[in-house]
Amino acid sequence: MQPEQATSILEGLLPQNIDFYRTPITVAVPTKRVSPSIPVTSNISAAAAQGMEPEKAGKTSIYGSVSTSDIAANLKALLAEDEQGARVLLAPEDVSYVEETNDKDRVKHLGVFEIDIRAKGASEAVRRTIRVNAQD
Repeated sequence: MQPEQATSILEGLLPQNIDFYRTPITVAVPTKRVSPSIPVTSNISAAAAQGMEPEKAGKTSIYGSVSTSDIAANLKALLAEDEQGARVLLAPEDVSYVEETNDKDRVKHLGVFEIDIRAKGASEAVRRTIRVNAQD
């Protein structure tokens, strides 16, 4: 199959949004001493609490991750439902996150992420969105 034909099939068959469900990690916020002179049991302002771990603000971690392997397996299952789609070969290395992640091939928190899917030999990628949702 020609790369352009595979790209056209991907464009036509893959939904714009692909959902994944993972269990969120709920962690009790550890009490952190702001100052040795302030008792641990003291209340601190929201602004001070936010300043403690700015790199994790707004991100809910998940058990497991959503890797390019997970995405490729999901996409292959979707494509297998169509006669032409079943002919498109996809591997984890054909899927990449648009925005840089901590690990280049996986995300470890809830959110919405753009991915590029590039058929082997194709010059153009198909862009889709994945949503990592909390599993109940």
